[in-house]
Amino acid sequence: MHKLHKGSRVTLLVISSSIFGRIGFYKSFRIYKKITFFFFFLFFAGICNAQNIKIKKEKEYVAKTFRGIQLINSQTTEIGSPKSFFFILQHRFGSTDINEKFMSNFMGIDLVSNVRFAFAVPIKKRILLTAGRTRYKKHFDFSGKYTFFKQTTNNSTPFSAALNLNLAVMSDKFLPVPPNNFYGNGTDPFLYEDIHRLSYTSQLILARKFSNFLSLQVAPTFIHRNLAKDYEGSDLYVIPFGGQIKTGLFNSIIFEYAYVIEKPPHLLHPYSIGWQQETVSHIFQIFISSTNRILDFSHYTSENQEDILKGKFYVGFNLNKKLWIKKVSL
Repeated sequence: MHKLHKGSRVTLLVISSSIFGRIGFYKSFRIYKKITFFFFFLFFAGICNAQNIKIKKEKEYVAKTFRGIQLINSQTTEIGSPKSFFFILQHRFGSTDINEKFMSNFMGIDLVSNVRFAFAVPIKKRILLTAGRTRYKKHFDFSGKYTFFKQTTNNSTPFSAALNLNLAVMSDKFLPVPPNNFYGNGTDPFLYEDIHRLSYTSQLILARKFSNFLSLQVAPTFIHRNLAKDYEGSDLYVIPFGGQIKTGLFNSIIFEYAYVIEKPPHLLHPYSIGWQQETVSHIFQIFISSTNRILDFSHYTSENQEDILKGKFYVGFNLNKKLWIKKVSL
């Protein structure tokens, strides 16, 4: 008989005695090895699985903060899917009002309008390259957007962030230089140079999806124009704010408002509000706006403005078409 002790040794010796008595020491040792290995394997697998779940949770990103790569005029933090590209059509009609002009010029459609078309191509998952052409002064523009933060579902990253850079090049002819026209110093006669055709825009876009129904963003913007009026200055600082309110599965109310720092007194802070309708591959927006300019450097400084509080505004629409790139095997 075995002498029993306190604790776990009691159980161990009793089991050992039973096993030794029936199958012997060698066979019982092999069973112990298998049992130990089995429980060690389960323990190790459980740890690995827990770590994988934790990593997956930390990297689970919020999807579709906004439905499109742009809100109305402002860019969003969205990039689009790899192996796809976008065709973008932006149209702004002439000035109209809520009185007699609304029907006489049919919402401004009969007047001179502004149009831009562009192609945008996602590069991998965080970079978007865009090239476009605008009717106003025949501008060509090129932009790159990089999303460096993405909002996560567990709020370890509470918002998405992107950097958007745009270069606009005017290809239209310069207007004649009036007599006795000088540079800002008042002494050098003014002459046009090719560098005056360039304008630059830099934006830091911060966006958050608060729920399935509400997304908001703010995009501090710096604009530099190589040719600007004396009272405006070449540098401009703007803080655009915008959002999307879902009203259904495939439609939303969208809005934008831009606070222009040190704006000239006779200009407005630009705004837009409208309706967005979505399909799998299309986004259609119709809205009213305070200006019919499209590119950022002209949108925030345009003197071609109307005040909705006085019953005047511009009607516009955007159409974004998503297309897929499919490899063809030869």
